[in-house]
Amino acid sequence: MTTEPTAPDTAQPETASLGTHFVTRLLDRHQVPQRQRAAQLSEALGLSYQQVRRRLVNVSEWTILELQTVAEHYGETLQSLVADGAAPPSSPPPHPSATLVVGPLRLPCQAWVGQPTQTGREGPLVALRQAAEDGKPEKWVVVTSDQAQGAESFEVVRIVLEPSKPARLRIAVLDDDRDLAQSIAEYLVESGFDATAFFSLERFSAAVRTAGFDGYIVDWLINKHPSKDVLAEIRTADPSCPIIVLTGQMAQGRVAESELATVAKLHTLQYFEKPVRTSVLKSALEFGFGRAATT
Repeated sequence: MTTEPTAPDTAQPETASLGTHFVTRLLDRHQVPQRQRAAQLSEALGLSYQQVRRRLVNVSEWTILELQTVAEHYGETLQSLVADGAAPPSSPPPHPSATLVVGPLRLPCQAWVGQPTQTGREGPLVALRQAAEDGKPEKWVVVTSDQAQGAESFEVVRIVLEPSKPARLRIAVLDDDRDLAQSIAEYLVESGFDATAFFSLERFSAAVRTAGFDGYIVDWLINKHPSKDVLAEIRTADPSCPIIVLTGQMAQGRVAESELATVAKLHTLQYFEKPVRTSVLKSALEFGFGRAATT
């Protein structure tokens, strides 16, 4: 599947998500009138009119399943949905380990990266360079130009998305009890997730800012320091991802349940008192992902 970025669509707001960009292009191709779009998408997706409108005005993100359903409803494929044009006759060599970011989704792709962008002349997509680890090739992230936010970015000449197995949802587990964090992460990996264990707030916060995850399991107290600030940071960056908070301190009176309940309500998260079965945490994550897909 290939896509070549085109000039920005003046009918689309600059802050349009990539999912909305693709859906709007598809509806344009099928000459669906503006007033009928939300109603047709509501019928195709089985969502309410209001839920569809939230996606079209970028209040809620599109899931990859929703994009595929929209494409199939209009007789297309997911590949054709994100294809904006033919490949150029010549282009720079591809970077095989790039990632296309569509809202909370991260799709592996090949990216043909051009010259540094010039203000006001970049297309709807730009590439950001990620620092490479020792001995490993550099990586690139493809995002909408408004997401670059002044970072050094490069032209995207062409991208290719190859059909592949669905990417595993990425879960970050934070607990200063190393054995517990590792055991939770290992159970989630065995259950089909891509889980990573962290043992300090500093490393966890850095990973959240640079890598991003689909869901989080976070201990309330990390080395006696509450994790409420990083919880707020996560929720600000992603309004719908599942966040599960664990605590083993309420019984000893070290954690006020009223404070935890207030934070849970404020940031729409679930919390559990330790010990808790890992199967319960897995179910809580699945519930959170299911709820996010319907909002």
